[in-house]
Amino acid sequence: MAVDLPTSASLTGAGTTRAQQKLNLAALRDFMANLFGTDSSDKAAARATLGVAPRATRIDVASVAGAVDLTTAAPNTDDIRITGSLAITAFTVAVGRVIRVTAGGAFTLTSGASIVTQSAADILVAAGDTFYLRATAANVVEVLCFSRAINRRVAQRQTSQSGVFATGATTIPYANLKPQVNEGDQYLARAFTPKNAGSTLVIEGLLFLGHSATTAIFIAALFKDGAADAIAVGVSQNVNSGGCVPVPFRHEMVAGSVAAMTFTARAGSNTAGTTGFNGTSGSALMNGLLTSHLTITEYYP
Repeated sequence: MAVDLPTSASLTGAGTTRAQQKLNLAALRDFMANLFGTDSSDKAAARATLGVAPRATRIDVASVAGAVDLTTAAPNTDDIRITGSLAITAFTVAVGRVIRVTAGGAFTLTSGASIVTQSAADILVAAGDTFYLRATAANVVEVLCFSRAINRRVAQRQTSQSGVFATGATTIPYANLKPQVNEGDQYLARAFTPKNAGSTLVIEGLLFLGHSATTAIFIAALFKDGAADAIAVGVSQNVNSGGCVPVPFRHEMVAGSVAAMTFTARAGSNTAGTTGFNGTSGSALMNGLLTSHLTITEYYP
């Protein structure tokens, strides 16, 4: 039988008697009982009434090279662990779902129309990392609240650092193109041998550059094993012909093997002229204390 809630006037009216308040409380109790039932231990029924999905036990979902079908693999939970090491390019999921994800291994979330990351770049996920997937449309998710695992262990860290002044004149186009290994001039190199094929490598570089042209745009690019295409890039702009500016870049990747690999940092400008490394186009700065570096950190999976 339907029960109406007491009116505000019957609860707050100046002439409301104690007997009327008892009737109001009884009506309120009957309303709540009709809505949620009389058993306070039946949380599932209350959640169903409110339209809140229960948080089921975490289940494992394997990564696949392509789309992970959460509609089939995890239809009744909002807590999953993704296992495996394959690159994920999409999720099959109904609009409106919000799913908490814990990484059970190292894999890649490929940024694109189906997986929207906050940086618009691929995310290299390591074991223990956590994030949320929110389906903004059918089979379209955004990655939210990405958090690295606190217990990420450093396997090793190696750095090439130089305060030596050098110059170059090879340009790098400032365009929607990947810098090539024959563009710019090489200033730093570091050979590196991973300890674990599943490790995540974080390569960070910082180059101090100057140029003879006031309007020069600097490009610093990272290369691996002499491959033609750069794997990371940093861009900055000259302030004046006697200036020197820092140009940083950062790249994450799964080691993939324990074979030796070599990373190189090249730099140049889009404008013809002289590029200075650790100084202006014509002279060193800070008597060797202005140092550029290339650092590689390996994190165990």
